[in-house]
Amino acid sequence: MASADVRLVDLECVLTAKDEPEQIENHINFRANPDQINILKQAGVNIVLTANDHSGDYGKEALLEQQKYLDAAEILYAGSGKNFDEAFAPVYKKVGDITLAIFSVDTKMPAFAATLNSPGTAYLPANNLELWKETFSGRIQDAQKKADVVIVAPHWGENFARKPSKEIKTLAHLLIDLGADAVLGCNSHLVHGVENYKNRPIIYDAGDLLFDSGRRNGGCFHLDISTRGVEKVKFIPLVVRNGQTLRARDSAPAIRENFIAACNEFDTFTTDLENNIVEISLASPTESIESEYFVAKVPDEAIIKPQRFGALKLIGFYIPPDCQTMTRRKFLAVETYWTIQELLDKNYNLSIIATPVRECKMHPWKQNKEQNFLAASKSFDQTGIIYCKKFLLVPPTTNNIVNVDLQVELQITIDEKPVGKFNFPDLIKMRFPDRTYFNTDFDEIIYHSEPGKCWTAEQLVKVTGGEWIVPPPEGWYVNSFSEFTKSINALMPRPTLLMAAVVGSQDSHKKILGNINRLDGAIISHNVEGLPPSFPLLKVENSGRAMYEIGFAARKRFKGKTIAVTGSAGKTTTCNMLRHTLGKDHEVTATPGTVNAYIGIPWVFSHVKPNDAYAIVEISEVSLNGLNGSITYEITPDVAVVTSIAPAHIGKMGSLEEIAQRKSNILCGMMAGSYAVLNRDMPHYEIFAAKAKSLKLNILTFGTHPDSFVRMPVFKDGGNFSVMGKTYKLSCPVPVDQLYDALAVIAVSVAVGFSIEKALEYLQTFSPVAGRGNILKSTRNKKSLTIINSSYNANPFSMKNALEHLKAVEPNQKSRVAILGDIAELGENSAEYHKGLAEAMLDAAPDRLLLCGGMMHYPYELVKDKLNCTWFETLDKLLAGVETHLQDGDTILIKSSHATGLSKVVALLSKDTPSN
Repeated sequence: MASADVRLVDLECVLTAKDEPEQIENHINFRANPDQINILKQAGVNIVLTANDHSGDYGKEALLEQQKYLDAAEILYAGSGKNFDEAFAPVYKKVGDITLAIFSVDTKMPAFAATLNSPGTAYLPANNLELWKETFSGRIQDAQKKADVVIVAPHWGENFARKPSKEIKTLAHLLIDLGADAVLGCNSHLVHGVENYKNRPIIYDAGDLLFDSGRRNGGCFHLDISTRGVEKVKFIPLVVRNGQTLRARDSAPAIRENFIAACNEFDTFTTDLENNIVEISLASPTESIESEYFVAKVPDEAIIKPQRFGALKLIGFYIPPDCQTMTRRKFLAVETYWTIQELLDKNYNLSIIATPVRECKMHPWKQNKEQNFLAASKSFDQTGIIYCKKFLLVPPTTNNIVNVDLQVELQITIDEKPVGKFNFPDLIKMRFPDRTYFNTDFDEIIYHSEPGKCWTAEQLVKVTGGEWIVPPPEGWYVNSFSEFTKSINALMPRPTLLMAAVVGSQDSHKKILGNINRLDGAIISHNVEGLPPSFPLLKVENSGRAMYEIGFAARKRFKGKTIAVTGSAGKTTTCNMLRHTLGKDHEVTATPGTVNAYIGIPWVFSHVKPNDAYAIVEISEVSLNGLNGSITYEITPDVAVVTSIAPAHIGKMGSLEEIAQRKSNILCGMMAGSYAVLNRDMPHYEIFAAKAKSLKLNILTFGTHPDSFVRMPVFKDGGNFSVMGKTYKLSCPVPVDQLYDALAVIAVSVAVGFSIEKALEYLQTFSPVAGRGNILKSTRNKKSLTIINSSYNANPFSMKNALEHLKAVEPNQKSRVAILGDIAELGENSAEYHKGLAEAMLDAAPDRLLLCGGMMHYPYELVKDKLNCTWFETLDKLLAGVETHLQDGDTILIKSSHATGLSKVVALLSKDTPSN
């Protein structure tokens, strides 16, 4: 505020010594003691707006009293007066060579309105546009004769409205149409977006600057003015507390993003400045730079091989160096150079767009106008002349920008018919320092490794850009990386390097010292004291990024086949089946446990040895839909497997179709001719097939569908299936629903050239993964129990399949028990999905059915009179009573989502008790 030439505030109270308000029903009364005018003087306020819904709280005499205090303090005011004309008169302020005219008008309190002969405020109802035209058209025209910039400041809208109403927007447009250079609104106590209407700003609501109730976010609006009007608006985030206003610090980025989002609703372009300040330029950004002019020659740096588009020839295309690598949000400048081969007689349309080179969260960078016309005109009708046309491409919002490179493309249409395009040969590099970025361009040295040695000290430096602050001994190498989590420890061939910098320095210190005998060095991003002086330490800028880069470098040098697996269910089982099958005859590295998140995938790849034949990676939906796009762009699968689509986690994604769309991103980044192995029976199969065809992938399907490449008409262990007209028998000791996963393995075998006969032989010895159908046996209190452990994961389809599998298990008469728990993350239709399990429960007809959790009460009500069924509201109650429902010889299916916790029931029942 101190740096401003003029400071303007809406004074939403009255300065008066009077202490009795007017009796206004359902109205809060605001006033300030007269000596508090010093607050306005100390803040340098030059002008106050006095037309609002609290200026008349203490009567019209108090409003006139306030004018005396303001006059004495030499503070100008607008919006109130001794009569109608005085209240509606603008206040004039000279600023250098510029004269301002400011109107203040209220739309909230007709009781305070000035009349022809009585004092009050400038009041007009917001819904009477004709009255506004009648009142302001002449007044604004008169003000324009005396002032360079005319501003109207309405007090309008509803308290705590988060955006302006349609009525308010219509009124704001009218004021600009009548000649106002800016509209400055307020009343809601919340900051609204700014609209650029005809290159004039409408600040719909400035929020609070100083208030005595509660705490909220606010903003200070800084307007740059000239004789042409308001040229720029800057928004500075504020925090408004009880009676105190501060520049926002920690909360500033969030306030900034909320303001930008509000402006986006009006298609208002914003620019980020330092210190979380947002700038709005009122001149149309494209119109301000786009121009057609003649040049004597094409600059050397812009010369291209000529491109003919009808009567036009593109002979030059140039992007300045500061735009070829983007490090901050700004316009992307493009220059084009043209000649006309013959006089134009058609409508030529020119458009330029910068599109991310892969699917990601960032929208394209576009021209401010959807189309820019290169049409016949008096200035564009000469052959042999070189024309230059410049453009500015508008970036997406700040939180929508990611470090994915851009391809700039020019397109030409003639009479709306596409006739050609030109791609700028170099990609625009996105290198925002506060956005995730991984190096994927590696030194040649990474490709030279000895058998059995994953990474040398020199290779790690070249990949990560780090520095050995404690160099390792000569000949040192590393085969694995660890953060000492349960699943990660599964890949721990020595020597091992600790990735230590993802935690605080003290935790890193403890991790290293606590595991010093298991480690052969560490990667750090901060100093760690107290280590043995010879302990190797590689210091990098960011160890998380280093882990990505090591994994991506491993993929680049890997010459074997990469098999990526996703799906709503069956991912882990399929990966383990593939490792079991392919690993019999080849070196294989595969995902351990369920390390399928974004950072876990490059971590798995970091362990892939150059001489491995296969890398098998499990990929979660989140990893396929990161800000920078799918992880598969980096790991480029040779084979992508989709096991199933089911309503697992549907509460987060909304529908099966949305799940399918997001899972289909596993195909992103694959090279033409690679293989998509797809479950032909899954819902929305066509989404995957269409995407695979668009990428020119080979499609191999599996399932019961008549068109399946690997087809098993009836699912059963020992059942027949066919491949390309040849019949085989499949024997695999897994629950029936996991036969889908076995068929997927057969299809993958065909894709990679592995023998179907060998795959079938090796599948016979596969053991189900723990928690996904593995068999456990125990003796509890002299009761012999067989447990089918499916407690790790569940969806409605897999729950029904598990019950069908239990139905086929008959070790002896009346010994089948189903213990089923809630299925998590099914969203608003969770109750219906659980009710839908009742039919499968009745069909399986277990001898005893134990249900656990709030959602399982729905099927319980449907089957309790038809089956021997008990419902337990909580896991603790089930744990306390489960053994009273078991008999000697029982085969027990235990299935639920992992979050339900039935793994605790498995742990209890699988532990033998003493025989005596």
